[in-house]
Amino acid sequence: MTEFLFYHISKRTALDALSALLNKTLSRNKKAKVKCENVEKIHFLDHGLWAFEKNLFLPHGGKFTPAPEKQPVYISDDDDNPAEAEFLFLHGDTPAPADTENYERVIYLFEDHDEPAKISARAAYTKYKNAGKNVTYHPDV
Repeated sequence: MTEFLFYHISKRTALDALSALLNKTLSRNKKAKVKCENVEKIHFLDHGLWAFEKNLFLPHGGKFTPAPEKQPVYISDDDDNPAEAEFLFLHGDTPAPADTENYERVIYLFEDHDEPAKISARAAYTKYKNAGKNVTYHPDV
C-alpha cells in the first residue's frame, strides 16, 4: 500500500528539504521521481540539486536529459516515470497522478508561504485520510 507523506516546510527552503529527502531516498537504494509545475521549475530544481552541497552529489536528470530511464532522480512536469521510481515527490502545487498506487511513497512538499500549495496539500491529505490510506504529516521541516 502506498504511503502518503506531507512535509510542511517552514524552517528552510523547499530545495533544501527536497535535497535532504532525495539524499535519504538514494541511501535506501530507491529511485525518485520529482514532479513539478512547469519547465522553469524543472530547470530550477536541476540547477539547485547540482549546487546543493559541495561534498554531496545527487545524481539526477530531467525530462530533457538523455536516457531518462537510467536516472536515479528524475525531474519532470508530467506523469511519466521512465526510471520506474519507487518514490514520488510532488513539489509545490503540483497535482498527483492518477496512478499513485504505482509508488511506494508519495511525498508532498509545500512551503508555509505558498498558500495554493497548502490548500492543495490539505485537500490531498483529507482525500487520502478519508480513503483509509496510510497518511503522515510532518510539520515544520
